[in-house]
Amino acid sequence: MFRKLGALVASAAVLAAVSAGSAAASVTVYSGNDYGAGAMSARPNAFGARADYLAAAATLGADQLITFESAALGAFSSLDLGSGVTLTGVNDFGADQKIAGASSCLDALCGYNISVGGSKFFEVYGGEATFNFLNPISSFGAFIAGAQIEGIHFAFTDGSSQSVDVPGQYGTSFVGFTDTDKSISAVSLIVGNDILSVDDVHFTFAAPGGGVGGVPEPASWAMMIAGFGGVGASLRRRRAARPPLAA
Repeated sequence: MFRKLGALVASAAVLAAVSAGSAAASVTVYSGNDYGAGAMSARPNAFGARADYLAAAATLGADQLITFESAALGAFSSLDLGSGVTLTGVNDFGADQKIAGASSCLDALCGYNISVGGSKFFEVYGGEATFNFLNPISSFGAFIAGAQIEGIHFAFTDGSSQSVDVPGQYGTSFVGFTDTDKSISAVSLIVGNDILSVDDVHFTFAAPGGGVGGVPEPASWAMMIAGFGGVGASLRRRRAARPPLAA
């Protein structure tokens, strides 16, 4: 009985390893910009990009959302956003970044709140900011408003250095990415000399050890069932070939 159980477990382990190894890791970017669009404008490209991102991220796990509405207004050196997420950063003058409740200028130029029914947002006054994740993630996305220069980008490491550009066109953008089978512990926004806002930040926690959580895909189930069938047939052949016990 124990030999049979051991064979089944060993077969399942091998099949799981083959299934996991067959998925190619890749960074897929979802980005859309609505030129000159502010809070009162239609923003089909940005919201369309978010919809595409959410559909892809849903295959990796449950969506997590940060709106900044529960954060205190004003400057911070390190902001606890809950769920093991902290936000740090310094502005273009080496001072702390801040949570704002109103735009510093025209909303399409300096950013604004995106959250429905909300008022607060993360104002990045140049420099950089980093989202730190106690539990690694495998997807990330956010609305960016007011970006006007080229070179603004998200930077992160998933075993190698990665960079995702933010459109340098004033107005409203959504920029997101999925990174299948990877674990990311920090995502930095490199801004330089510009003022912009970040709001409605989405992310998905990675499965322990990297990869995708949840139930196996249909192809994986087929492989596992075939494997168990093969093990069962082998055990039946062994039992049929065994000589009868003496009376």
